[in-house]
Amino acid sequence: MLNRIDEWKSDLNFLSATKAQRYTALLMSGMAALLWAVRGWDSGIGSYGISLHYSVFVIYGLEYAILNWWMDNAENIQGIRNLIISVSWTIFSVAVFEWYWGLGYALLHGELWVLTPMNPVYTELIAITLIGILGGIYAIRQGIRLSMDGITMLALLSALVWFAAGFPQTCYPSVEGTVIYIENNLVHLFNVLAKAGLALATAWTLMNKRPHEMLFQFLMGSLCALIGGLCARAQFCYYTF
Repeated sequence: MLNRIDEWKSDLNFLSATKAQRYTALLMSGMAALLWAVRGWDSGIGSYGISLHYSVFVIYGLEYAILNWWMDNAENIQGIRNLIISVSWTIFSVAVFEWYWGLGYALLHGELWVLTPMNPVYTELIAITLIGILGGIYAIRQGIRLSMDGITMLALLSALVWFAAGFPQTCYPSVEGTVIYIENNLVHLFNVLAKAGLALATAWTLMNKRPHEMLFQFLMGSLCALIGGLCARAQFCYYTF
């Protein structure tokens, strides 16, 4: 009984309480999912095309919660150490998707400026990438082994198919040299699924597969297969503009 009381008392200290960290991430992602459902598919904080979409909070909040749970239960890494690894690797997965998006948009749409200092987003991503790399090094020093198994390969393959399909987007350059946004829910759905697939694939590299996780891997494989299957339809929408 005393141990259980002490356990819940420790949850009052967010920075050192693993459970509190995880509960907070789940609460935030749940609130974002509710706003997403109520306000509509393309809703976010800001106007269409440049808004901070609610899917960001849902996807990366859940990724953090999964990493936090795994480090606690499978690797016995708790408290501040868990916080450092889970936060830094979640941030790194943001960088993975954004670098991929930037390269795809720049190369296939002829907009190389998005990879230069003219676009402050990608200069900021350099710092995010470094944080993720340092977090990965810290995780390895804590005894975690990186894993590149089937689920990661499926997600990366889906990303390559997306690239080969012409990288369909909702933003296009105009003759005035600005960027215009054309609403396309199918392309937007594909982008969100790709973001989720790459985020969870990045998280999976820190999670060594065990037999009781096969169901989760099956669900992730299904998600990646869905991403790949949407490529042809997304390509069709791309050529309709």
